[in-house]
Amino acid sequence: MDSAERAGDILASWRRQDLCDLEDELDRTRRACSAMTVSSFEEQERLDLLDGIAGQIQEDLRNRGGLGDTAETCFRLLEHLATSGKYSAIRSETLSVSRY
Repeated sequence: MDSAERAGDILASWRRQDLCDLEDELDRTRRACSAMTVSSFEEQERLDLLDGIAGQIQEDLRNRGGLGDTAETCFRLLEHLATSGKYSAIRSETLSVSRY
């Protein structure tokens, strides 16, 4: 399972407002992010971001009993990870200018 699928699973739990399932999904995601070995630098960055988002949500749930001020930002980042994983990374290329 890749970062896009994991982000989508967290979002699905969040949208269902199923707190137990959300907490379980966050735990599964954090364990998977630390255990996964990926060959793509982009996917590793996405997993690192996903791990940070999941950790922030867990912290809010444990320390505040609910989602804090960061909830909207976390939700938008999860949506981005869930949808952008379906597309290959866009890379900028160095352009060279030649004079005639």
